Amino acid sequence: MAASNPLLMNAILALSALQLSRISDHDPYDAVMYHDRCLKLMVPMLDDNDRIKDDSLLLTSVIFTLYEDLDGNLPRHLHTQSPQAIPPPQHKTL
Repeated sequence: MAASNPLLMNAILALSALQLSRISDHDPYDAVMYHDRCLKLMVPMLDDNDRIKDDSLLLTSVIFTLYEDLDGNLPRHLHTQSPQAIPPPQHKTL
């Protein structure tokens, strides 16, 4: 299902990249990038009455809840708030 669904694929990649950054020296920016991509796809779906019933939206919400629990730096249920409440990702400075 995720192979043909960009929303679900980006959610899985975000969670995977976050876990990799916790257990190795993997750059945590990858997790933020996938999370941001997923939010950009997800937020419009939350306003569409037909797409709100999409199974991938429910699965993505569950994955994002896990992501937010693991991250610890994000407020809980960030993905269900309006786009104005979503802070921009923080980029590393080199």
